Amino acid sequence: MPNDPLNLRDLPAPSPPEDLWPSIAAQLDDPPRKHARRSLRYLPTALAASLVLALAGLQVIDMAGDRSMPSANASSELALARAASARLEQVLRRQRDGVLDATSVESLAWMEQELGWLDVQLADNPSETRLWQQRADLLAEMAGQYERNNWQARIQLASY
Repeated sequence: MPNDPLNLRDLPAPSPPEDLWPSIAAQLDDPPRKHARRSLRYLPTALAASLVLALAGLQVIDMAGDRSMPSANASSELALARAASARLEQVLRRQRDGVLDATSVESLAWMEQELGWLDVQLADNPSETRLWQQRADLLAEMAGQYERNNWQARIQLASY
């Protein structure tokens, strides 16, 4: 009596899986699909660039000798910095669900600490344009960090 109490030797022999190359070749021949999320990749950079251009434009106007309405110019600059800060906060809310590596976590933790410090200063001086601009710049840097890391995470997941 052979040592096979479950009669496993009577099972049919497994066959190898079918060749996957035809399905891979068909997918390679298909045109690439565009995803809506790819357009969001450049959003933080575009927002930061538009903020820089807007502020540079305001400085050029100031240099041209338009000193007649300094309070209106300062209030518009303050409004621009606040609006940029609000837009970047919305971008960050959408990006914070990704996977982060240890280096990114450390740098983002330092940025969060600096953001908290800026918020404390803004609580004391809410009409300080320079602080709002620093806050918007920091939020743009954080959004860029999340975007770079999310891109790297997607590449790593695709390699598995």
